[in-house]
Order: sequence, then C-alpha cells, then structure tokens
Amino acid sequence: MNRFSQRNLSPKGFFSFIAVLAMSLVLLEVSVMAGNNSLEFEKTRNDLVQLEGANKERTIMENNCDKIVSLKLAEQVMLGNLNSLSVQREINSALLNYLQGRAYATNLFLENGAPLTLEYLNQNTSAFVLRANGVTYAEWAYTSNEMKTNKISSKLGKHATLNFTIQIGYTQRILR
Repeated sequence: MNRFSQRNLSPKGFFSFIAVLAMSLVLLEVSVMAGNNSLEFEKTRNDLVQLEGANKERTIMENNCDKIVSLKLAEQVMLGNLNSLSVQREINSALLNYLQGRAYATNLFLENGAPLTLEYLNQNTSAFVLRANGVTYAEWAYTSNEMKTNKISSKLGKHATLNFTIQIGYTQRILR
C-alpha cells in the first residue's frame, strides 16, 4: 500500500496547519493594508505639494495686487492728480492688466466667474483724494456692490484648490 494513502493527520498537526494558514492570511492582509497606506500617503503628499504651489501662487498674486495699487496710488499723488475718478481708473486699469486671465468677477460664493472688465472694477471700487495744507491723503478701496455680493477671485490648483480673493473692504491709503 501507498504510504500516503494511509496517513492520518493528528489533531495537533491539523490545528498547527490551520494556525499557520490563519497567520499567513493575516500577514497577507497586513501587507495589502500597508500597500494601500503607502498609496494614500503618496496621494496626500502630492495634494500637499499642489496646495503649497497654489498657496505660493496666491501669495504672489496678493503681493502683486498690493504693489500695483500702492504704486499707482503713490504715482497719482506724485503727479498731483486730485481727480478721484481719474485716480480710480488709473489704478483699476493697471490692476485689470495684471488680473486679466488670472482672476474673475464672481459672486459671494466664488461662483459664476465672468471675465474682469474695467467697468466691473470701476463699479466695485472707490478712490478718494484730498489735499489740505500741503498734505495729500489718497485712498483706494475694493467696496463691492451695495449687497456686498461681488468679488474678485480665482481658483488656484487642480485637485486640491485654494482661492485668491480681493476681500471686500480691502484698502490702500497714502499720506504725503
């Protein structure tokens, strides 16, 4: 007779086999979970890198808008321009040149983006220039509309996004 055909497994051997099989399945599951965690970690890391890039872009846009408004406001004061509407148009034209294609006219919820226009900027901003006793005070502000629902914004990033906005009430002032 064949020696394999009459083999009987002892209960101890059977339970050892089940224990080894169970541990192998647990190790396989842990290995799969570790692989999934590694994949999730990489996806999260990529999202963070994208957010960092979007945050850098937003900071650059904010700094450039600050610089454009403050330099144009100072330029108009230096030129002795006391016409508030003219100052407003000069600043808005420079701002439009920079923001065109980068930011949009949106609603309060940063939706329904339409291209920025000089008319939109002129309707949603104000400028004020006053000269008294040889001192000039000038100010430019993003005022929005009466209901405070108009915004200038842009969505930055692809999968993980940040928003660039010019906040309602944003103001630049100069005293010379």
